[in-house]
Amino acid sequence: TNENMDFLKLIDYGEESLLSRFSNKYNLIKIAVKGITLPETGALKKSASFLATFVKESRNHMNMTNAVLHKGEEIVKIMILCISGITPRVNVDVFGDIFIALNSKYPSEFIVWMKILETQHFPTTYINHDEKVNYMKSIIR
Repeated sequence: TNENMDFLKLIDYGEESLLSRFSNKYNLIKIAVKGITLPETGALKKSASFLATFVKESRNHMNMTNAVLHKGEEIVKIMILCISGITPRVNVDVFGDIFIALNSKYPSEFIVWMKILETQHFPTTYINHDEKVNYMKSIIR
């Protein structure tokens, strides 16, 4: 898509220049993660698209890989919280691309990050352990 091409153009200018614009190389992900929690559809979709593209392209750039490895658990945790009720139901589908990107580019890490669901009463008290296990099995391939 055009959005992905714009992202790739930014990366082509050099990951150092893109990431060095921020005081911390993890701020790009931090801002996008905050964006997926917003109730506005546009901001949510753009942030989710950015995260999915960032993850897909990250294996080609060491700084981006390190950022995903450092923030991956937080990304998964926030996405699960969003799916469990923060995000309006009509917008939940945008998280699929991020799950697919994480699962394909970081399969072993993704399994570890998904273990956040083993935490009791996370993301809500309305979900039992068996339902969480079934959910994990359906996402991790």
